[in-house]
Amino acid sequence: MIGFYESIKIMQDSTFVFKKGEDNNVNIKFLTSKATWDRLINSICQYSLKDLVNLPSPTHDREYDGALFSGITISTKIIKYDCGQFDDYNPNEKLKPLLEIMLESKKVKL
Repeated sequence: MIGFYESIKIMQDSTFVFKKGEDNNVNIKFLTSKATWDRLINSICQYSLKDLVNLPSPTHDREYDGALFSGITISTKIIKYDCGQFDDYNPNEKLKPLLEIMLESKKVKL
């Protein structure tokens, strides 16, 4: 079975992307621009974080056809909020703006 895993960790000044493939692992560091960080924080502030826990996925293709699955975890200094899994880049409507910003953060490579 061929597998692939990508983890994106966004911090105030840097974005770290860890890619794990069948034959190799890659760590890439990107610059988190102030504008991207501000948009991310503003997007998160639109929610009550406890309302983002285990959101229902709009589709469930990953359960029967091997579609890619994704998930978002928001970590504060005190607690982690796991938003649940969803197919590929098709999250619950509440998470779409957040996911778009996260994917945008991978653009400025250091």
